[in-house]
Amino acid sequence: MMSAATRIHLAQLSWAAAFLAAVLAIGWGLLAGIERQRRTEESRSLVSQLRVAEWSRLPDVLAQLGSRPELWREEVADLADDPARPPDERLRARVALAQHDEAGVPALVDDLLTASPQQLRVICRALEPWRGQAVPLLWSKLRDAATGAEGRLRAACALAQSDPAGRGWTQVAPAVAEALTAEKDPLFLAAWTEWLHPVREPLLGPVGTIYGNPALSVAQRMVATSVLADLGKGTRSDWRR
Repeated sequence: MMSAATRIHLAQLSWAAAFLAAVLAIGWGLLAGIERQRRTEESRSLVSQLRVAEWSRLPDVLAQLGSRPELWREEVADLADDPARPPDERLRARVALAQHDEAGVPALVDDLLTASPQQLRVICRALEPWRGQAVPLLWSKLRDAATGAEGRLRAACALAQSDPAGRGWTQVAPAVAEALTAEKDPLFLAAWTEWLHPVREPLLGPVGTIYGNPALSVAQRMVATSVLADLGKGTRSDWRR
């Protein structure tokens, strides 16, 4: 039979083991809490950067946010839905949310129609996971005259990157050429022309028509000359023939 001393010793060992387990559990709990707090503070810092960072830096901020969306989604959703916030901040929030939720795709497609070239690049990257939903919406906007020239031009730029082999380019090329040659900002014009390079073949004819139309303004025809020189490089077509 087990002696009383042995029983007491085993009981002491059991209590010691239980105490050690409790200490370890508390320790792990404290460490986990510290880590959660660190991640929460890091996410808050990234959300602050999301609101003010240059658009050229935004992809880096979005990539860092993407690792733990559950830590920032509610705060960013509140920012996106707050009409009192500046439009640019709300757009940034919608971009961040759309990377993880396709429900935001229609609103982001609408945002794209008024975007600057830098904004357009970031928005298109956010839409890439939902290409199957975004591309038909973009084609619908591009075909709709009610979208307006500036909106159709931006939709065309996005589609030139995401669906350059689409069947509708010949149909929409005249409207895209008209909007492109009407662009008055030289920096925007250079950016849009670069974006449209993948679909330059169907655009050369309509832009050439604008270049040769004496009824149009000298300014627009000069822009058409510049666009033709750019789009015509390395293509099978030659607008001068």
